[in-house]
Amino acid sequence: DQVYLAAAKVGGIVANNTYPADFIYENMMIESNIIHAAHLHNVNKLLFLGSSCIYPKLARQPMAESELLQGTL
Repeated sequence: DQVYLAAAKVGGIVANNTYPADFIYENMMIESNIIHAAHLHNVNKLLFLGSSCIYPKLARQPMAESELLQGTL
């Protein structure tokens, strides 16, 4: 079995800056519940898709995974 996790609360830069705790909380709850359910159901593969918003604003292009959270978002 496989799970593809692409669910998230999104709202753009203004909303993310205005309500950061709400976005962190709701997204962590989504992720935690799905990962836990996958574990309970013996899912052997989980693909977690992230947003480009987690990379620095001025990241080199194309973005490398090592750029994750390495500068101002």
